[in-house]
Amino acid sequence: MIVPAKPEGSAAWMFLNPFTWEMWAVTGAIMLYTMLIIWFLEHPFNPEFGGPWKNQIGTTVWFTFSSLFFAHREKINSNLTRVVVVVWLFVVWILTSSYTASLSSMLTVQRMQPVEKDIEWLKSSNSKVGCDNDSFVRNYLEHVIGFKPDNILTVPNDNYTGLFESKSITAAFLELPYKESFHQRALQGIHCHHTYL
Repeated sequence: MIVPAKPEGSAAWMFLNPFTWEMWAVTGAIMLYTMLIIWFLEHPFNPEFGGPWKNQIGTTVWFTFSSLFFAHREKINSNLTRVVVVVWLFVVWILTSSYTASLSSMLTVQRMQPVEKDIEWLKSSNSKVGCDNDSFVRNYLEHVIGFKPDNILTVPNDNYTGLFESKSITAAFLELPYKESFHQRALQGIHCHHTYL
């Protein structure tokens, strides 16, 4: 059985997929909140967080951002700031662990998921399926598997790709040599998910 598969989507922005947009927004909000708290607690006593506004903002942003990678170099004077930084580092540790685990699983699992479920789903939903014109497969589909004759289309001239693209058929049942031939030709246009009977 051959069914079209969902394309995996753009790989360029895949690094954003482990978190939802809401999670990215919450992470950014927590980072800004932490940045403001650190600035508020440190700028009166710490000369590294003092000076003109531009330097204060730059140092605070850099400190909070570099702590994502555990690479901050600014010295902290206030004990309250140390507590805030410890909580922030714990949050960063949880976020990086979750992000890494999600991204790893996305990259290692099969990225092509079939559009349709299985033969029983095809039969119960009265989906149209295709098979070769001069093949025993039509009789097998009708008498053994139990497809309705009206839902089985005989496909002349191996036009499966066109029928998949026009959504005239939901699945194709081919003999193994024809399936291999179709698969080699279809690599250029349609993605396939194969199930063997």
